[in-house]
Amino acid sequence: MTRTGTSVCGCWTDDLWPTTRWSTQDPKVVLIGLPSTCIGALRSSWPALSSGDVFFDVEVQGVGAIEHKNVLVIQHPCALRSNGIDLTESLMVAEVAPHKLLTQNDWLGNYRLMPLPELVDGIEPHHAGSFTSPYLVIPDSLDLTKRVACMSPLGVNLLLQRWVYHNSRAAMPTWKYDEVVSAQYEEADGIEEWCSIRESRGINVTAAMIEAAAWLSDDGGGGIARRVQLENRQYRPSIRKAMLKYVKGLGV
Repeated sequence: MTRTGTSVCGCWTDDLWPTTRWSTQDPKVVLIGLPSTCIGALRSSWPALSSGDVFFDVEVQGVGAIEHKNVLVIQHPCALRSNGIDLTESLMVAEVAPHKLLTQNDWLGNYRLMPLPELVDGIEPHHAGSFTSPYLVIPDSLDLTKRVACMSPLGVNLLLQRWVYHNSRAAMPTWKYDEVVSAQYEEADGIEEWCSIRESRGINVTAAMIEAAAWLSDDGGGGIARRVQLENRQYRPSIRKAMLKYVKGLGV
């Protein structure tokens, strides 16, 4: 779910995040910029809400009143759902507003912000989420027709890193966050593929999501739910292969 093309924002290039350096860098060094390629256009058929999603003009609970804000979802994917499918009764978001484009040095600071370069087109393309302006929203307020962008796994890792650092001043390298979100993204990719196949056969997307979630919750006779097995990178290829084979064999 990234923008098409190879252009990145300002001076950012993908070599700022080579995987071989993640485990050796000082954690504070990785509190750096987000390339615009980490912010992506949406696939209209994919309904799942996730960390890093940006919504415009949604109802939030303000101080004594309901307000309309542009917001960024800042919780971990698992914290958004009570049972793996249903969203919790309230979700935490941060206000999003236009902001100047930050230089690389600016990223090594300004930890109250999650910069969102090139978020939209127009005269004010650059935005930022403010961790000092958090709000609670109910799931119904996050109308998916108002979602304007989502983040790649790298973008979510940086978001969680900055959010935790803002609250605790504990600087953790992004690869640590990748360890605790990659399984959820693998699951989301599998569900998206499942829904795409089922939708092409006339099955409602919501019904397809329920089917996929049930398959992932099942242990296939092995005693460990497939969703849990996705937490081990070694099992992911076989789980995804089995998932694809199963959904292709389903009838209408």
